[in-house]
Amino acid sequence: KMDEIGEDLYKIVSQVYPELAGKLVGMLMQLGEEECIACLESQEQLAARLDEAMKILDESGQCVSASPAPKRQGGANEERRVDPEDGVARTLAEMHKLCAGQYTPAEIDQYWYSLPLKGASPATSPPQAAAAATANIAGATATAA
Repeated sequence: KMDEIGEDLYKIVSQVYPELAGKLVGMLMQLGEEECIACLESQEQLAARLDEAMKILDESGQCVSASPAPKRQGGANEERRVDPEDGVARTLAEMHKLCAGQYTPAEIDQYWYSLPLKGASPATSPPQAAAAATANIAGATATAA
């Protein structure tokens, strides 16, 4: 049964954190069957647990998508994405700086990765896997600017 739960969690988590899905699901599975089922039943519960896991990974230096330092992701440091709120293209680090204190690092990552690349057509951007994060952060750049 835990295998099925793990597979279901992986399907969800991999849409938002494809590079870290295995590690994050492994962390969730350590919380036990009851907690994992709660995460499958509640998007808010899953988001809270993922934020906790991302914070742990970030603090231990294992979180490649939330850490602006490593260049393992094909130059994500220089990659710019256009924020529809103000039309400004920003790096992930710039988005973190702008939204720090208002949103968790995981929410900022989700939002940034949902944005279109600078110079790319919207059709080339990833599917709306982080729609919830986008809804949560929408307006942040306008109020923070």
